[in-house]
Amino acid sequence: MRRTIAVSAALACALNLAACGGTGGEPAATASATGKGYKLGFSFGLDDTPIYGLVVGPARKRAGQLGVSLIEGSAKSKCEAQVADMENMIVTGARAVTFLGLCGDGAAYNKVVRDGKAKGVTMVSYAFQHPEADGSITFNDEGAGQDLAADALAWIDEKFGTTYDNFSWGLISCSFAPPSIQKRSTIPKKEITAKTGKAPLKKDCANDPKTAQETVETWLAKDPGLDMVLAHVDSAALGAYQAFKQKGAKPGSVYVGGVDGQREAVDLLATGGDGIYQFSAALPLTGPIMVDIPNNIITGSGPASVRLNYTPLTADHPQAAKNWVTKEFEPWR
Repeated sequence: MRRTIAVSAALACALNLAACGGTGGEPAATASATGKGYKLGFSFGLDDTPIYGLVVGPARKRAGQLGVSLIEGSAKSKCEAQVADMENMIVTGARAVTFLGLCGDGAAYNKVVRDGKAKGVTMVSYAFQHPEADGSITFNDEGAGQDLAADALAWIDEKFGTTYDNFSWGLISCSFAPPSIQKRSTIPKKEITAKTGKAPLKKDCANDPKTAQETVETWLAKDPGLDMVLAHVDSAALGAYQAFKQKGAKPGSVYVGGVDGQREAVDLLATGGDGIYQFSAALPLTGPIMVDIPNNIITGSGPASVRLNYTPLTADHPQAAKNWVTKEFEPWR
């Protein structure tokens, strides 16, 4: 059995449950000052990916608790479309806009953030910290990358010892992701390559399961002995899992790991991951937080920014994954 990674705290800052959307196990109670009736633009950007459902469902529920109307975008993972969504939200009367950092280093948002602020709209960046936004929701992505690398290296040590001649692996990253998100993949790449002397097969931004599965199927056609695939998001890792499973990979013979704590990945880990899906660095549900942070700013009722830690979940400890489902997912069904 691989070594156990210490479970990190659910949050890196001292916030109460209301400010963090009920991360302690139940939906947060309605805040005393809510600014009821305003419109909140919810620009996740990746609304065509599986994780959107995990985020937007709890966001809708939290908005309902606060009496806030949610305006959703339809960018379908395109930077220009997301910026256009945000401009439309501002024009159609949004009092606040929370936006995921789909567009690389964030410079593409400069104009729309300024436009919003000039009209008195509260602008909150998500998954990165825009320098001109009123608030932010950020993640400890360096910690996620380190945890993923540590668990993957422990598996390599167990399987290969000190001889890595037959080891091969693949990495799905994304060059247009915010720099912090890229640490989820750059840290494992650096550490595993340094340890084994083997550079990974690489694919850029195969973020959805279908594209990732096709990618790994192509890799397996060239290298049937592929041992490991890591991905910067669980949606891509789930595609890699399907490719290995369809190939008939034996339990324990390969390793798939991802980041985000997508429900499908956590459910897999809760049953041992079929011996294929080995790891997810899981975030607390962020949908409620994406509503709470702008509401805090509007009402002056809480912090304007939050930084979230990841919790490592592994196939070696299925009960921890089951507990995560109970704690994070079930209260927001």
